[in-house]
Amino acid sequence: MFIGHGKSWGTTPYNTIFPEAIAEPGDDIYISRLDTAINKPIYNKEIPDDFKVIITGQGAKKYICYIDVLKKRKELIDKNVELYTSGKQPVFPKATDTIKVLDYIKYRYSDVDKKFEDSLVKIVDHYKSKLSPAAFFLLKADIIGTYELDFATSFIGEINKYKESPAFLEKLLGFYFERIKASPFKPVDTRLANSAQYIAYLTSQTSIKKYLLKNFNDNSFIESVINQYKGIMRDRILAYYVVTRHIDLGNDTAIKLSQIKNSLEDAFSIDCFENVIAGSVKGSTAFNFKLEDADGKFISLSDFNGKIVLLDFWYTGCIHCAEYYHDVLSKIEEEYKNDKTVRFITINIDRSKEMWKRSIKKGTNLGLYTSENAINLYANSRDINSSVTNKYNVAEYPHPFLIDPGGKIASTDQRVLRDYDSLKSAIESLKNQH
Repeated sequence: MFIGHGKSWGTTPYNTIFPEAIAEPGDDIYISRLDTAINKPIYNKEIPDDFKVIITGQGAKKYICYIDVLKKRKELIDKNVELYTSGKQPVFPKATDTIKVLDYIKYRYSDVDKKFEDSLVKIVDHYKSKLSPAAFFLLKADIIGTYELDFATSFIGEINKYKESPAFLEKLLGFYFERIKASPFKPVDTRLANSAQYIAYLTSQTSIKKYLLKNFNDNSFIESVINQYKGIMRDRILAYYVVTRHIDLGNDTAIKLSQIKNSLEDAFSIDCFENVIAGSVKGSTAFNFKLEDADGKFISLSDFNGKIVLLDFWYTGCIHCAEYYHDVLSKIEEEYKNDKTVRFITINIDRSKEMWKRSIKKGTNLGLYTSENAINLYANSRDINSSVTNKYNVAEYPHPFLIDPGGKIASTDQRVLRDYDSLKSAIESLKNQH
């Protein structure tokens, strides 16, 4: 049994109805999607207003339970939004009033969020007699993992506001660690290895601990996981981390990841490491794609051997993609427009080629996400398993890569590649080396 979608942790096919569903031996399930958003995947955080699905067959109850959880979640979110917009919920106090801030944080994260989480867990409890013990456990783990992950992500933002207030920061951290202790699951429970959401939460938890100690980097995270966990739990957390982050362990990243991979025991985690090492870490050979441009001509990465290539992934409607182009990429393109040793390639993942073509049409949207100075290519996002996005392990957008003249990935560090000065410095460094 496994929750998730195989080797593509972090990416989801457009036609997947349940990207994080449970599969058990003997399942024979028929699913019929009837709402207008039929081609849109359903995440545990997103459900269309007119969502309608019919599920029948052996093992269907866990899917029906999952849908009931989604519907309840949407109901609670809508109610919460209404309360906030109507002014019936407390607002965040002034940052200088630390007593009120702490009270608000306890209210927001202990009272509101916990009741939210408990409401969804009760739905799973209602289905207990109709589910296998494993499915019951994993559904609860996924719900709790989802909300603890949300909490951890939000809480790091609160911590950042009070870095210069050690006494108050200590109180915040005390609250955070008390919450961790209250979890109904023990991290050593190997059944949690099959819950993608709980693995994501444990990954975030370790990241926050290292961050708080002010020694967070990819090396320290990996060392911490190896010291704290064993067996399949260690393997799955490490696998999730390397798949969902483009980690940088220095110039020998690929070698170090290979050494870690050789110490793993879990076959799925080993596969994850192998996929990452194969083409999406610093020092590895960049995947040689072959994609169409707007004229139908096929372009390969190998066509640019000997050149420095800045490769960027984007999609129409992506606000951050437009911001990245406006603030960074357009300026870098202008800087190197007469330099034949530096080339710019963009890969679009829109659901239709027509949508992409409208976004790069001269005189309309051209200049919003890319320009005529770049080589603009289209990837069929529906074919996710063989897609270039899967090969490059792209899970967020925009997502630039810097590739050296030898066809190896020179940088995947988004902090560097999304900043004009840092990106220019990285390009100049490559030019000096070659």
